[in-house]
Amino acid sequence: MHSANTHIGAMISALNEAGLGIRLNTDAPSFRDFYCRMVGYEPASPLDTTFVRLDTRSFFWLQIQDNKHRPIGCSAGRLVVAPVWRGGLQRLLLSQSLFIDRGKPLWLSGRAPATDLSGRLGYVGGGWIHPAWRRHGLIGIAIQLVHAYMALHYRTDHNFGFVRPNHIPLALGEDGYAFAAVDDAFSAYCPGTGFDEPLHLVQVSRGQLQQRYAKPPAYGLRTDLGSIPEIQPEAPAAAPLLHEERSGIRKFG
Repeated sequence: MHSANTHIGAMISALNEAGLGIRLNTDAPSFRDFYCRMVGYEPASPLDTTFVRLDTRSFFWLQIQDNKHRPIGCSAGRLVVAPVWRGGLQRLLLSQSLFIDRGKPLWLSGRAPATDLSGRLGYVGGGWIHPAWRRHGLIGIAIQLVHAYMALHYRTDHNFGFVRPNHIPLALGEDGYAFAAVDDAFSAYCPGTGFDEPLHLVQVSRGQLQQRYAKPPAYGLRTDLGSIPEIQPEAPAAAPLLHEERSGIRKFG
C-alpha cells in the first residue's frame, strides 16, 4: 500500500531529477507579497490576508525553485473547518466568510453552488508557474503537492478550489490539478480574476485521494527542462520551512 507521503516523495524526486526543488513555509503575508510581485495581481481572496485571517496553523504555501534557488512557481493550501452542524461549506459560501471574514460582503448576495461538503476541508489554490516554465507539467505537481500535504498533515476530509470554465479539463486531469468532481458555476469576487467572473467549485474527497495514493506513484515532467531559457525573478526573503523533516520534503542545501 502506498501513501500520501510516498507520493509527496515521488513528486519531489521528479522535481529533483529535473534540477528543481521546493521551499515550503507558513508565512501568509510573504505569500501575498510574492504572488503580487510575480503574478502581477493579488491572490484569490480566500488566500489573501487583506480579506481573511491566515495563521501558521491553518495555512502554508510552497515555491518551486530552479537550480539557482530562483522561484519559478507556487501554490498554497488553507485549512477550513466547516462542521456540518454549522452548515458546512455551504454556509461559508452563502455568508461569504470564506472570502472575507471581517468587514462588508464583497458582492451582492446571490446564488452559491449547492454543496454538502463539511468537516475538515482543504482549500487548494494560488497556483502559478513562470511563463518560461509552463507546459512542462509543473502546475500539476505544484497543486498535487498541496493536495497530498493537506491530506497527510491536516487530515482533511475533502479538498476543494475554484476554477474558471476553461480550466475545468486541467482541474479534473490526473496529471493536472487532480480534482474528482466539478459543480455549477457561480459568480464571486476574487482579486485578480475580476468582479463576477464565473467560477466552478471543484472537489476531491479523502477517499478518492486514498484510492489514488494506493496506486504506484508515477510523476514526471514533460519535455527536456534543460532547454528552458534563463529567467531573472527575485526571490522574497526566506521564510521558515514547515515540518521539513516530518514531511520528508527536501529542499536545496
